[in-house]
Amino acid sequence: MSGTIVQNPTTATFAGSTTVTKSFASGCTNGSLLIAMASQELDAGTFTISDPTNGTYANDKTQASGAGSNPTTVTVRSIQNTATSALTITCVVGTSGYGTLSIFEETGMATSSVVDVTAGGGGAATSASINATTTTANTSIYCIGAGYPQMTPPDTSYTTQFGPTGINNAYHGGEYRQDAGATGSVTLTMNSWGSPNTWSMAFVAYKPTGGGGGHTRVGGAFVNYSGVTYFGATPSGPY
Repeated sequence: MSGTIVQNPTTATFAGSTTVTKSFASGCTNGSLLIAMASQELDAGTFTISDPTNGTYANDKTQASGAGSNPTTVTVRSIQNTATSALTITCVVGTSGYGTLSIFEETGMATSSVVDVTAGGGGAATSASINATTTTANTSIYCIGAGYPQMTPPDTSYTTQFGPTGINNAYHGGEYRQDAGATGSVTLTMNSWGSPNTWSMAFVAYKPTGGGGGHTRVGGAFVNYSGVTYFGATPSGPY
């Protein structure tokens, strides 16, 4: 069973600044997972993302475009929430510039080792595409990209969070999929046009509570959904 995205306010942008903030409209749920995606128009740019209650968010994946025209860097970060208030998330970049900040709250997610897989890529004059193979069913996937010419989300079966948003010298876009379904290969391109001058993309797949399932408790023992018996239990099915 997948998690549930309960809050995802509109994306904030910044221009000629080192700091951008975004707030949730409602009180957060203690134990939820908070996810932040950010972008900036700088190669190898740095990010610090935090909120007053939970502190600094884990750097789950950061990806730079590399040298070239209109360089960018993107990141996806998260933290286990302990707050019940409507939090304000702050993103600080190392150099004054241009970019975006998107935030999400998702319930029903794993409370430890929440990252299943990550993917990232960047380049110049190459087609934008990133890939990873999920190992847990029903993950939630969050993806952000920036480049020029533009990224145009969403990929098939994904929902656009924002974009394409032109800020200064690049276009920025973000997308997500609350339930990625069965495990398997995931390839995202954000419908990038041709061979961009430069591009960067990153996605992170997060595990739901229980790591995506695969077994159920029957009479004090565990039985997996394919009918294999553990600890002497006999499944009655169907599973």
